[in-house]
Amino acid sequence: MINAYRERDDGTEYWSARELAPALEYSKWENFYKVIKKAMISCENSGRSILDQIPEVRNLVEGGVAPRSKIDYELTRYACVRRDLRRLTDEGMIEHVGSNRFGHYVIK
Repeated sequence: MINAYRERDDGTEYWSARELAPALEYSKWENFYKVIKKAMISCENSGRSILDQIPEVRNLVEGGVAPRSKIDYELTRYACVRRDLRRLTDEGMIEHVGSNRFGHYVIK
């Protein structure tokens, strides 16, 4: 599931946040959405464009009385790395050291 990425017209790989959330054991979209917001901040702080790394998309969902639009995000490989590093840092599992754009991470 996690390796099920797609490609944009420009060749950029991305994963659907809605599809990735359950694979990463997020049972509620709201919880994964908080992680996405943190990844957006992290991307912005590193000088990357949020629109390039985590664009918002709308998917049409069938069911119920009428089809409706559901928000999703296309997470690039870079955005996924930012999300993981941020989560692991927040949980105290790794520590960020260094100040260059790549940074260095130490596993505790």
